[in-house]
Amino acid sequence: MKLLYDKGIKLAGIGQTPWQRFGPQNWFENYAIVSQDKSMMTAKQLQQVRLYVMPKENRKSGRSTAALKSIITSDWFKSLQSNELRGYSFLTYRPVDHTSDISWITNSADISSKYENKASFRDIFRNILPFPPNEIISPNDNINQDSFSRLNKKWGDLVVQDESLSGGTGTFIVKDYEEFKKALEALKPLNRRVVISQKIQGGRDASVQCCATKYGIFVGPVQEQIISSPLLSNSLIAGGEKFNGVQIDGSKFSTIIAKEMKSIARKIGAVMSKDGFSGIYSIDFFMDIANNNTYVLEVNPRMTGVTPLYNIVQANCNLPLPLLHILEVGGFDYTIEGFKKDLLDVDFPTSSMLVLRSKNPDTICIDDNVKSGTYLLDGRYLSDSLELDESHALVQTYVSKGTLVAPGDKIAIVFVKSKVSFSCSSPTTSNVTNLVEHLYSRLTPV
Repeated sequence: MKLLYDKGIKLAGIGQTPWQRFGPQNWFENYAIVSQDKSMMTAKQLQQVRLYVMPKENRKSGRSTAALKSIITSDWFKSLQSNELRGYSFLTYRPVDHTSDISWITNSADISSKYENKASFRDIFRNILPFPPNEIISPNDNINQDSFSRLNKKWGDLVVQDESLSGGTGTFIVKDYEEFKKALEALKPLNRRVVISQKIQGGRDASVQCCATKYGIFVGPVQEQIISSPLLSNSLIAGGEKFNGVQIDGSKFSTIIAKEMKSIARKIGAVMSKDGFSGIYSIDFFMDIANNNTYVLEVNPRMTGVTPLYNIVQANCNLPLPLLHILEVGGFDYTIEGFKKDLLDVDFPTSSMLVLRSKNPDTICIDDNVKSGTYLLDGRYLSDSLELDESHALVQTYVSKGTLVAPGDKIAIVFVKSKVSFSCSSPTTSNVTNLVEHLYSRLTPV
């Protein structure tokens, strides 16, 4: 079995840091990255990819969406388009405005937003998928203490979510009316619908990464999500990012549960495909272990926070999902020689990705420079190699000395080809604790 395509396609990734777009250089000879900074990349690492770094005087602070806008509207980028990157298409994770003169490799913003919107997603699939019990309220609805009492009596603890925000941002777990009122007040300025769901107790967050293609829907393994880990984030930061990574280990989930989740993922993909969607998407689930129920939470119809793990682990495999995404969404011609339907279930080795976020409740200035590269699990730096093996960790740092970091912002990602064994008695104890604590001690003020 072999994937046949043109490796000479002119393609560039745009991101706030190079690591966000690192990977496709393994599949395309002319691949380049356009970024706001070098993210502490060494000279050897820079040799692996053609990198264009935005001049400091043109940079603007802010999260990835603001960074992308500042890049593509700058005279510096327009000069790149006309000269060094003439004839290139540009890859981003999230859909962007297609009305510009840039050739984007990204899904339609209209299609993606339709399904990523939590309220619309439930409206479309309400009688098809197993959602947790929920109600959708509009900005003008009169929600008061009686409303809370009715829902609390019926469901117990509640999950309150903005319909559009992702990554755990805009999500609140509420146990009493005061918490409920604070959550609604925090979301009120957005003037959007709010999804209120029953908080299912005693389960696990999981997800499945998929890719809709002309050959069918490729579905990866079940991913156990790491959410609000006290080792990797501060859960007291209200409304902040809660996603701290995933670990992939097939032995953690029964065959029945995995089959059910993959079946649901394909149903959703089939509906989106008929609507014109192609490429990578992921489905977030919650597994009610005690009652053996699987609930659908949301769909992310785009490349996701887990895509970097696929970029690294699948770099040399026959059918990398990120490569299929690029070929599909870009409309490039390709053929899978020797294709068989059983290839639609994607094999993936045991591996984990940990997202370290700033735990400080205030905006901070990064204290030190920490190299990206290979580390021992005790925190010792080995080399600037970007290869991931079974004995070591690969660290990608997203910040450098002097960087201003907001509460909950991503500061580094750690990859390991193993499970992350968090202790039941201590949620901050695992086989990667020493490495993670070493990185925090170097990157953030005490």
